[in-house]
Amino acid sequence: MVDEDDGSGRIPAEVQSFLWRLTSPFVQSKLTKQYEGSCVTLERILVDRRLSGLPPSLQTVISSVPSWSLLNAGLPHVMQGCAALLANRNSLGSSDRLRVAETKLLYTLHWILLDAPHEWYSNVDDECENLETKLFPLETIRNFVHLFAPLVNCIRENDLTFRLSKGIRIWKPMWEHRQPEVSCFCVFIKPKFTASMEHVAGDCATNAKNAQVQDICEVCRTSVQDCQCRTDKTKSTNLSSSSNVLDVHFDQSWHNACKSNPEIPTSVQKQEEELSQEQDVSCATYFDVAVLQCLFKKHWSEDGVNWALQYVLQRLRSLLDAK
Repeated sequence: MVDEDDGSGRIPAEVQSFLWRLTSPFVQSKLTKQYEGSCVTLERILVDRRLSGLPPSLQTVISSVPSWSLLNAGLPHVMQGCAALLANRNSLGSSDRLRVAETKLLYTLHWILLDAPHEWYSNVDDECENLETKLFPLETIRNFVHLFAPLVNCIRENDLTFRLSKGIRIWKPMWEHRQPEVSCFCVFIKPKFTASMEHVAGDCATNAKNAQVQDICEVCRTSVQDCQCRTDKTKSTNLSSSSNVLDVHFDQSWHNACKSNPEIPTSVQKQEEELSQEQDVSCATYFDVAVLQCLFKKHWSEDGVNWALQYVLQRLRSLLDAK
């Protein structure tokens, strides 16, 4: 299960201040040339993990931070910078072609979203046990939708060449108002409702006041212990009959159904088709919830609202077609 505090919660204050200093050029009313240095530094620290050129004390502090925690903390800053550069693309003189700074920051974004989880997963290291613990919290996915849904038309296909070629996996579905088939977006939010044995077995259950409560899988409608669609251990508790409530769990283990392999760059469309076949379209993902949450945000841009409504329409059509 993704920990919502996996980001800056365990990051030393010195590192957080350093990241904010790197982000400050992007949040000013008018962008200055200082942002170019921030783009270079973010790529060097987050992607290459090269700390040369930084003060020795800062190098020591950053080195003490686990790599994945640093990526979780740095990703929102990278997204903020990318969004600012795309929104001001025309005024920066890069309307026809992305410049070096924009390319570096977009590459950093693509690498964190597409490659980083699988690099940690394949790397035998004490720091990373498995891919299930190397996904991003829902809040990060929501920030991605909030920032980039209004700006999808600011990225063109001819921008995604050379170092940025992998980005087509993110932006092509976004252009089509679809969910990118990327592992961190495809994590299922699996609902489970709690039902007493009296509710499940009808008259077979006696003494309803002390009836045992079991978790019932929303997908296959069987006891979680007998569930064929997952293998996680669950708990049974004793509750009164008036305690039948709806529990929603962020079940990260379901991301396995949409795991992608970045080492196979042959055909993006083929990969997306394979992932789509494995997914159950009736199950909501982090990306689905992020879009809905953005729709309920006040003062979101009109372009973002239009994109989100088109996304919801496409999603409902896919549910209808699946019936």
